[in-house]
Amino acid sequence: MGGSSRKVLRLLARIKQDGFLTPDELQAAAAAKAKISRSQALRNYEELREQGKSPSAWDVSAALMACGSYRDLETGQRIHAEIGVANDPKNTIAASLVAMYAKCGKMGEAQRLFDLMGARKKPLLAWNAIVLGYVRAGRSDRALEIFHSMQMEGVRPDERSFLAAIGACASLAVDPGADQEEKKNISDRVRRIHGLLEKKLMNTRACSIVTAALVDAYTKCGSIEEARVVFETMPKRDDLGFYVREL
Repeated sequence: MGGSSRKVLRLLARIKQDGFLTPDELQAAAAAKAKISRSQALRNYEELREQGKSPSAWDVSAALMACGSYRDLETGQRIHAEIGVANDPKNTIAASLVAMYAKCGKMGEAQRLFDLMGARKKPLLAWNAIVLGYVRAGRSDRALEIFHSMQMEGVRPDERSFLAAIGACASLAVDPGADQEEKKNISDRVRRIHGLLEKKLMNTRACSIVTAALVDAYTKCGSIEEARVVFETMPKRDDLGFYVREL
């Protein structure tokens, strides 16, 4: 393992209080985690198993997230079978399993694990994964239902949550079966999300990428004037191109 990887793992070790990292700590450490390659995360997990050691929640979660990124369902299922979620008091592993299954298109299993976490115990990582998973699966109405439930349970959306919800609206707007009345209703949904966004997110690069998603959604709904107004207030207009490339 390289020096950068060792530094990242030492940093994570310092913030472990009881042997576990919360999913939101994992997400906050995303920049640091990026220094460890996906393949390295899987190798770390396999090496620990071969040595007869128990991988930490961080090791398991990093390996599962790598499986999701690679769409490697077979390895992800094997890790799930080997580890389970019994010793997972902060739902760290469960949230990573939801993300892995959602990225691999197995929304039935992702939803089952999501539901097993119980009310008010679902980390933001799990909420975001399930919402985005349904958008990718072509079930944007379901994605927006869960986005609404997330707020009802008092979970604060972040930029990933907003990107998923706005993407769901944009997907509904370009459905061949959507008539003008439906597009108007979808545009109203975008406005509500837009209003919530202005209350929740600060003027950061992440926010500007979400704003680019708003421009895209308003345009697809036929709300060209609103798209123009949002575009003209974007702090970094090049993020519109970035957002479109990420679709």
